[in-house]
Amino acid sequence: AGSAFAVPSLQKVGNAVRTPEGLVAGPRVEKKASTAARVKANAADGTQTMDWSYAGDPQTAYSLKGVSSGMAVYLAFKLPAETASKLAGNKITAINVTSGSSNKNTNLVKKVFPFISKDLSAEEYEYKGSMSMGTKEFTVNTHTLETPYEIKGGEDLYIGYYFGYLSTMSGAGYMPVDGIPTDGSTESCIFGFSKMNGYPENFENVSNEVGSLCLSVTLEGNNLPQNVIDITGSVLPLYLKPGDKYTYSLSIWNRGVAEVKTVSVSTLTGNATETSEITLDKALAPGQRADIETYGSTNGSGISVPVTISINKVNGQDNESTANRAEGYINVYPEGYPHKILMEEATGTWCGYCPAGMTMMDYIKKNLADDFIIIAAHYNDTMQCDSYMPFMNTYVGGFPFAIFNRTFGMTPSYMQSDTELYDYSKSMAAFYKEYPAYAKIDLTGSVDESKGVVDVTAKGSFLYDTEVPHYFSYAIVEDGIEGMQTNGYSGSGIQMGGWQNRPGKVKVQYEDVARELVGFPGVENSLPAKITANTEYEHSVSIPLKNVDTKNFRVIGFLTNGATGEVVNSVEIPFEWSSVDSIEGDGNAISVENGNIIANGADVKVFTLDGRRVASNGLSNGIYIVVCDGKAAKIAVK
Repeated sequence: AGSAFAVPSLQKVGNAVRTPEGLVAGPRVEKKASTAARVKANAADGTQTMDWSYAGDPQTAYSLKGVSSGMAVYLAFKLPAETASKLAGNKITAINVTSGSSNKNTNLVKKVFPFISKDLSAEEYEYKGSMSMGTKEFTVNTHTLETPYEIKGGEDLYIGYYFGYLSTMSGAGYMPVDGIPTDGSTESCIFGFSKMNGYPENFENVSNEVGSLCLSVTLEGNNLPQNVIDITGSVLPLYLKPGDKYTYSLSIWNRGVAEVKTVSVSTLTGNATETSEITLDKALAPGQRADIETYGSTNGSGISVPVTISINKVNGQDNESTANRAEGYINVYPEGYPHKILMEEATGTWCGYCPAGMTMMDYIKKNLADDFIIIAAHYNDTMQCDSYMPFMNTYVGGFPFAIFNRTFGMTPSYMQSDTELYDYSKSMAAFYKEYPAYAKIDLTGSVDESKGVVDVTAKGSFLYDTEVPHYFSYAIVEDGIEGMQTNGYSGSGIQMGGWQNRPGKVKVQYEDVARELVGFPGVENSLPAKITANTEYEHSVSIPLKNVDTKNFRVIGFLTNGATGEVVNSVEIPFEWSSVDSIEGDGNAISVENGNIIANGADVKVFTLDGRRVASNGLSNGIYIVVCDGKAAKIAVK
C-alpha cells in the first residue's frame, strides 16, 4: 500500500487473475526472477537480434472446455499496426512457443503449427510452419523460419500457432500464460477452436483475465526499438493528508534492446506535479522487469484524486514505449470516520486449504470483532450464493482468497502457520486505524414474515463534496449452517488452528455464509451523482429471505466508491424478534451477570445496537442484541 502504511504481503485486487467461463486452470509454477531477452549485435552490418513478447515468465497453463479429440486449437497474440510500424523493416526470424503443462507435469502437445497472419477472420497466412515440441513443461521451443518475414508496418499482424487436439492430451494445460492481466485493449492472449478440418468461427481475447500468452518472436534488424520502458503496474497509498509528499512503487519492463540505466518519472497528483530522475542500482537488461520507488506530492484535497504517472525519458532519450503511462487514485483529506473493514472470503467445502481462511475468520471474530465485518462467499457447493458470482468473477482467481474492502487481497493458505494469519489480521486492523473513512453508513430494518423479506433502510453521509460515483450495497449472511469440510491440513504438521489434528473430512457449522448480495458493485442510482458534504442520504430496499434457512441472520450494508471499487465503510445489524431480559435457546438459559453474558456453554454472539459485534464479557452498561441458537433478544447490561 505504498510506504505510508505497513501491511505485509498485500496484493492489490480488482484486476485479479481468474478462470473465465470456458477455461480450466492448470497447476501454477513458482515465480522466477525475470529473465532477460536474448539480444545480440552483428558488428559487420549493424543489425541486432532480440526476442519480442508481451508475456513474462509463465505462471500457469489453461485448457478449454468444449474441446474434444480431432478438434483444432488456435492460440495467438496481436501485433497492432501502431507497434508494427515502429518495427517496420525488421524481420521475424523465429517464433518461440512455450510448452504447456499437465496433471503429469509434462507437456502433452507433441506438434504445433506456428503462423503469421494479417487477419484471423479467415484462414489465410503470411507464413505457416510446423514444429515438434518437447515433453518438458513450461519450456521455450524455437521454430526458425526458412525465409525471415519482413514487417511492413501500418497493418495488424497476428502471431500464433495451432495444433490438433488428441485424446492422449486429456489433462493438458496448453495455454501457458504469465498471469499478469492487461487492461483488455491489449490482445496478448487470443484463443479459438474449431471442429475437425475446420477454422474457428471467432476468437476470444482473455488477456485481461489470465494475462499474456507465453509466446515470442525473434526480431532481426538495424532499427529495433532501443530505449523502451513500459509501465506494468503501480502501488499507490490509499490515503494522504493535504500537503503530504509520498513515495510509491512503480513496476517497469525493458522492452528495448538497450540496457536501461536511468529513467525520468513524472507524477501528477491532482494538479501537483513531481518529476524524479532515477538511476537504477543495477542496469536493466533487455526483457527484464523491475520495481522502482519514486514519489509524488499533494496540494489540495478530495475523494479519488486522480494520479497520472508517465516515464518520458529513458537513458536521457525519449521513451519509445506506447505503454509509458499509468493512472490511479488517492484519497486526500485531513480527517474522517473510523473504518469498519469488510472482509469477503472466497471459500468452498471442497477446498482442502480453505480451513486456513476459516482459521483466520475465527481469530478475527474472537479478537478483532470491532474492526471487521466478515462475509464467507461459497463457490461450487450447496452454500453457493448465485448473486455473489459477479463478485467472484471479478476478484477471485483461487481458493481460499480473502479480500479487504475490495482493495487488497491475500491467500490465507500461503501462510505457513495460524500465527502468521493472526499477525496478518492484526496488521490489517492497524492499517485501517490509520486510514480514516470519508463516509459513514447506518442501517435499520425489520422482517416482514408475511412477504418473506427483510426491509432495510441505509443512511449515509460524507465529510467531503464529491462527484465520484458511489453506491449502497447490501448482503445477508447466515450462521450455523452444517456441512462437511475437506481438510487438506489433516496430518500435515502445519499449525493451523487445530485443523492439522482433525480428519480429512470434518463436520462443521459454517458462519457468516453469504445468502444474498444486492448490488454489485452497488445499487445503481442509490446515491446522487453529486454528493454534498454533511448531507444524509437514504436508500431503502426489500431483500428476499428465500435463501435463509434460519432466523439467525444479519444484514450488512456498505458504501462503495464506483471509480475505484473500494468499500468506503460498512455496517451490520442482526434482527430481533423479541425484547426480553433473557432468552431460552435449546435448553441454554442466557442471562447477565456483572457485565458478562452467561450462556451455559451455548454459542452466543453479542452486538451493539449499531451492529458492531463485541465480546460477551466485560460489557459496559447499555442495550445489546444477543443471538443464540437461532433466537435473538435485546438485553440490558446495568
